[in-house]
Amino acid sequence: MPSRLINELRNRIRDSHNSICLESNDCKNKRRTVVCEENKTKIRFKCNLNQNSEILGFIIDPNFEGRCNGKQDCHHNLEFEGTTCDGIIIFEKETDIKVIFWELKGGDVEKAISQICNSIKNFERLYSSKTYNYKIRVVIAHTGGAPRKNKFPELKNYKPKIGNGSGKGLDITSYIFFED
Repeated sequence: MPSRLINELRNRIRDSHNSICLESNDCKNKRRTVVCEENKTKIRFKCNLNQNSEILGFIIDPNFEGRCNGKQDCHHNLEFEGTTCDGIIIFEKETDIKVIFWELKGGDVEKAISQICNSIKNFERLYSSKTYNYKIRVVIAHTGGAPRKNKFPELKNYKPKIGNGSGKGLDITSYIFFED
C-alpha cells in the first residue's frame, strides 16, 4: 500500500489535471528501462519493483523541454518558489521512502546544485521529512567535465550521484533501488 506521501502527491497531481510521468504500473516489467532526457543529457534506470514497492515520478521544472518515460506533458507545479530542478522520483519499499531530486544539465553543475537545493527547500516546506519520514537523494546528470564531489558540501547529506549523462545516459538503477 502506498505511503501517505505518495497518495497525497498522486491526488494533488490528478486534482490539478496534470499527468504523472512514472507510476508503479509502468514498472510491471522489471526489464523495462525508464529514460528521462533533455537535449543530449539523460538519466536511466531499470524498473526493479517488488510487491511491497511503489514509485512515482513527475517533472517540476516548468521550462523542461525533454521527455520522461516517453511522456512530454507530465509537468506539475507544486507551488515552488524560485528555480527548480527538472524532476522528482519517489521510491518506496515497505517503510523506506526516498525522494530523489534530479537535474539534467549541460555543463553548469553549480547551477544544477542551486536548483536542487531550492527544490529540496520548497518540498520540505510542503512535505516535511519529519512528518512523512523520507530520505532525500540527489542525481545530477551532466555533459560537462567531472566536478569534484567535495566541492559541493551542501549536498553531502543527500549522498549525491553526479555523473556524465551523455551517450546512453547516467544509470541510476542501483542508486534508486539498492543504495541506502
